[in-house]
Order: sequence, then structure tokens, then C-alpha cells
Amino acid sequence: MHIMSNFTFEEQELIRKFIFTNPHGDISFIYPQSLYGHEEHLPFISSYSRSKMPLQDKVLMFLDKDKPETVKEFLPIIPKLIKLSRKEDGTLKVPMTTALFNRRWAVFYKHNSIKEQAQFFGYMENISDFMHHASTGSHPLCSPLAKSSRYIFWDGTFPEADKDILSLPNANKNKEFIELMNKNYVKAVKQLTEFVKGHRFTGEFVEHIKSSEVVESNVAEFIKSEKLIREGKEPSKEEIEKERQKHIIASDPEVVEKEIQRFVLDYARVYLIAGVKTSVGFAMNARNLGEMITSMISTPRKEDQEAGYTLLKEAKKITPIILGSEGTVGIDEWQLHTETELRTLMEKKFPKLMHPKKEHKLVRLIKNSEMYSDKFMAALAVFPFVGASIDEIFKTLKDSDVSEILHLIHKHRAPGQGLASSLVHSGIIAETMLPWHINRDILRHRRGSRSRQLLGTRLGFVTPELFQLAGIDTEFAESMKVAEEIFENARSYDKFIAEKLVPWGFKYRSLQTWQLNQLSYIIAIRSRPKVGHLDYVKFARELWAETAKFYPETAKYIEVNRDEYPVELWKKGYSWWDKEGKFRNL
Repeated sequence: MHIMSNFTFEEQELIRKFIFTNPHGDISFIYPQSLYGHEEHLPFISSYSRSKMPLQDKVLMFLDKDKPETVKEFLPIIPKLIKLSRKEDGTLKVPMTTALFNRRWAVFYKHNSIKEQAQFFGYMENISDFMHHASTGSHPLCSPLAKSSRYIFWDGTFPEADKDILSLPNANKNKEFIELMNKNYVKAVKQLTEFVKGHRFTGEFVEHIKSSEVVESNVAEFIKSEKLIREGKEPSKEEIEKERQKHIIASDPEVVEKEIQRFVLDYARVYLIAGVKTSVGFAMNARNLGEMITSMISTPRKEDQEAGYTLLKEAKKITPIILGSEGTVGIDEWQLHTETELRTLMEKKFPKLMHPKKEHKLVRLIKNSEMYSDKFMAALAVFPFVGASIDEIFKTLKDSDVSEILHLIHKHRAPGQGLASSLVHSGIIAETMLPWHINRDILRHRRGSRSRQLLGTRLGFVTPELFQLAGIDTEFAESMKVAEEIFENARSYDKFIAEKLVPWGFKYRSLQTWQLNQLSYIIAIRSRPKVGHLDYVKFARELWAETAKFYPETAKYIEVNRDEYPVELWKKGYSWWDKEGKFRNL
């Protein structure tokens, strides 16, 4: 596909080859080079999460529009640079002294801090949302930005085939289920859009933004903010007029409908399944990339394995010694045995813990008098394999179980692998029970420890309040009953693949550990309804309330937003509501 208007197709492909380790590939890294610099990469990764366009195409369009002269200067020397710095397969050439040093210290003697100095910028297109969270989304030292769910939209047809889901028996039935969820998602978007568009709050807000006084006020605010950003320089007359026209057409019925549709997508997404396709851009160092790839190729899911091996193949082109040497990255037998034989053993040993009690609290902080005991460590070890709360697990365990469980969890550990990841909770431990669509936002706060239970349907689902107001909650509940049947059938064959069939509205348990300052940051940023989903606003406020039970004086200094808005109010109207809406509509 010819993307660049200022360059021939052949020149475009040469540029693509110079920048990306895998030209046209769904999984690739960006070569270290100066044509497309690190600071230029930042807005692309950010806007990437709000666009349907592949990252490679976005980069080429940027170079074509904003740096054509620089690219033209580069073009004649690109072939020479490639020949000087890379082998035929695209692997960077490494001097012998560098290769020996890295092989000796980073690989043979395992001085992992050396690996942390090699930085990667990469992306994965058309992967499942589930795999994103199992890989880039779960590693605490990875910085990913995935496509927002607002840009996941279809006409109700079956998305690209998922090898894991299609490998299950009753593949056609699962395919029909996915098509049903997608059609219901599209239908819910239309129904919610019509409901919000026709609500009197929307009508009053649109009348408000129509006035010339409001338009000019917005333009003045634009000029003021741009002067600050541009260090005192005002935007041009053309830019100011463009901003004015943007606010003038903001009240146009077609524009209003389109914007409301984007608003309601955050609610309709409870229909989406965990296996829905997304894309993600990410940054991380070589040490943690190796750990992430090892985890991916050691899972039972085909998608994770294939993506992991592709990441490894592309990463070797940039760090051929650190990630290319034998034994650096490979299948983790400990993880593999834990997820297969140990999971089966735990489920047989604790069958009652597989059918947990349904609860309504989103979050609660763990306060166990025996938290600093081997028995509590054993309960942490059991937590990922069952469905019950950590307290219920602790009460169920017998003293005689403790040594056996701690032995089993470490049975296949290799030298240097440390303790099991589920045992590393220290600080403030919060047990959350959130639906997937909220957890995927909360999981962005990676500065802490986390262990989760398998995604399933046994803890029930959340029904967005907007569904109830629009009168589509009964239809949603019926669809979720179908989802429960599909999940249980799939789980009887493969509990790992079954997770990908669970709609985003279903809840599952996680243990999250944060230091108090990080917990304070999460509450401050996630309790603001103006910038986030109302469901995770509720979570953040409940998290503050739970924290205040432990630290009543300290909690007074944690910033928590208390603004309240009607669920049916279009988010763009929140500032209007603050000034006059709430007084006119009491």
C-alpha cells in the first residue's frame, strides 16, 4: 500500500525497512536510528491507542508530512547505513569486544542489570485483548498503550479467527456466540446513543454550547492555553478560526450523535469478549522483555506462544547476544507445570473453593492477624488456582497443608528463580472483584504486585446503570446467561482458552499490592468522573473508604474527587452541569 505522497513506493519500502525490524509485520520493533527519534515516538504511541491505523502507516504518514526534506536527505545513504550496520537477515552487527562482554557478563554470569540498559520500542497488531493483558499488560516494568475500546467496533460479523477458540470442540457454537455478542454490542451502542441523544439533559446542553458567548469563551481558552504551550506565541489567525469553527459545528446534530456514540461505547463494551482483537505499542528493556517472552511461550495458549516467538525473533535483530544466546529465553518448566499439573491438583484438593460466594464489594483491604505467617503465604500460593477470597482460603487451609503447598508451588523452580510470584505481596494488599472492562483500566497502575484468578462467569456480572435507564438490562442479562453456558462448556475442555470467551462485564478476583503513596495516586487519578469511566470512579472512591478504615488520619490527605453527575448525562456536559445544569434540573 502506497502511504507516502512525496516518495515513490520503492522509496517508501526502503524507509520502512530502515525503521522497522519487521516491515509490514503485525509484530515489530523499531531500530535504533535518528530518522525517527525517541521523542517523536511519544505522540505516536499515545495517538496509536486512539486510532484504527497501524503504527507503521502512522509513522510513514508523519515522515511524509512533517519531515519530507529530512527524509530526502537520508534516502541516498539509507542503503549504505543498512549494509554497514546490519546483516542480511536484519540483525545488527555487533563488534567482537561487545559480543564477548555481553556473552560473558550478561549471559554467562547473568548480570541482569546490564540487560536493563538496552531499550525496546515495539508493537503488536491484531492480538486479543486477553493476550495483551497476559503479556504487556501484566508485566510491572512494561509501558504499554493499547487501542482504546472506543476504537473496537464492527458491524456484528465474526472477527479474525482465534486459533485457541477454534481449537475447542463445538467451534461453530463458539463462533455463533461471538457473533451474537458482537451484534448485541452494536445494537446496545445504537440503543444507548438514541437514549442519551433524546434525553432532556442533552438538549439543554446542546442549546448551551450553541450560543456565540460560549463559542467565543472556548476560543479564548484555546488561545490562552496555546500561548502557554508555545511559550508566549499566539496561534495563527487560521488556527484560531479553525478552533472557532470546531465549536460552532459542535452542536450540529450529526456531530452530537457521533460524539454521543463514542461516549456510550464505554458502557456497551461489557458485551465484548476477552478474546476481542486490539493492538498495543510498548516500551521496555531487554531484561524484562526476555522475562515477558519466556512467560508468553510457556503458556498453554497458542496465540501467546506464537506471538512470543515472533517477538523473540524480532528482538534478536536488535540485541543478538543478550536475547539471542542459547538459554537466555526459553520455556519456563516451572510456569508450565504450575499452570497444568499443579492447577489440576489444587482444584481436586480444594473443590469447595472453586465455587465461591458472590459478593458486591468492589474492593476490600486485607487485614489478617496472621499475615506474617507461613499459613498466609500458603493461602497466597493457592489464591490464583481457585475462585474464593483470600480469607476463605486461609480459613479452609489446615496447618498440615502449609508445607505441602509451599513445596508444590516451588517444586519445579530452577536455580535463581526466587519465590513464586503470588507470594510477593507486601505493603497494602487489596482484594478486588471487578469486571474485565474496569480491571483493564486499573491494571495500568503496574507499580506493585498482582496475582489474579482465572477469568470466568461464576462471580456474576455487572449491569451498567445506563442499561437500566435505557431499558436494555433484561436483554443484557439474557445474553449473559448464554455466556455462562458457553464458558462452562469451554472450560470443561480447556480452562485457559475458556477465559477468552468471557464477556467484559463478568467479574473476577485479583490481589493488588500497592505502597500507600501509589495507592494515593490511583485514588486521585481514578476518582475523577470527568476523565474516566464511572465504574472505576466508584472503585477508586471505595478504595479510599477502605483505606480510611486503616489510616483514618492519613486518608484525610489523600486526594479523592467527590463530583457527582447523572449517569445519563453526556460526559461533554459535565462542566456545564457544574455551572448551571445541576441547579436547573433539581
